[in-house]
Amino acid sequence: MLTRFIMMVACSCFLLNTAWAASLEKIQEKGSLRVAIYKDFAPYAFKKDNKIVGIEIEMGEALAKRMGVSMERMLISADESMEDDLRNAIWKGHYLGGGTADVMFHVPVTPAFAADNDQVKIFSPYYREQLVFVHNTKRIPNLTSLAILANHTVGTELDSMASTFLTSTLGGRLRENVRHFLPFEEAITSLQAGKIPAVLGTQGQIEGLLAEDKANYAVSAIPRAQFRAHWDVGVAVKAEYTALAKEVETHLNAMIADGTVEKIFQRYHVTLNKP
Repeated sequence: MLTRFIMMVACSCFLLNTAWAASLEKIQEKGSLRVAIYKDFAPYAFKKDNKIVGIEIEMGEALAKRMGVSMERMLISADESMEDDLRNAIWKGHYLGGGTADVMFHVPVTPAFAADNDQVKIFSPYYREQLVFVHNTKRIPNLTSLAILANHTVGTELDSMASTFLTSTLGGRLRENVRHFLPFEEAITSLQAGKIPAVLGTQGQIEGLLAEDKANYAVSAIPRAQFRAHWDVGVAVKAEYTALAKEVETHLNAMIADGTVEKIFQRYHVTLNKP
């Protein structure tokens, strides 16, 4: 009985290891890497001159090239939560169909979040995102205190972390000063048009949307933030695809080390805050 048990365990381990490697082998066989990237999310992926371009589009293409395959885009929309997005894009698939991707970009890399999502492996942080203010220095010369905003309208994205912060900070004193936009691009457009003096959002989006116009505004961290206003961003694959995870991690680390990632960020006018 013991011998039979050992053989069953050995057979199970062999089958499991084969399953782990299967995804990488399948990618190599089909000659393409399917990458999940959020769409309509400038500067990471957006339409320009009838083409989809962006930081994570270029990163996906560079990653696939290093793996010796082409990139197949799986452009996704944000669901109600990141957990939903990981389920739809990586480990299960959307109930409406469309399949899953091999790897997904722009996933928060934190121990707690990873522990709560054990159906996927989250790794290779390539960027530290953070909430920042961008403001017109003629109207708000220095943003040294949140109390300064009590006399100004502040734009932000509807139903976002930035919105939650603005409407709750200082005991809710800024709530009436907050103007919500959807999509977020409209907040930056209003800032540039002089309709509002300040916007709170993620640094990557703000810098990417301002582009060459960034020099005309000040970008400031949240004064005396009482919460974690930054987080690392990386990638995810299905939990059992360990061979694929190792392959992706090796190439992404090389892309970070040799400056490939930084050059891509620079092309979209975004400061690469390293994790």
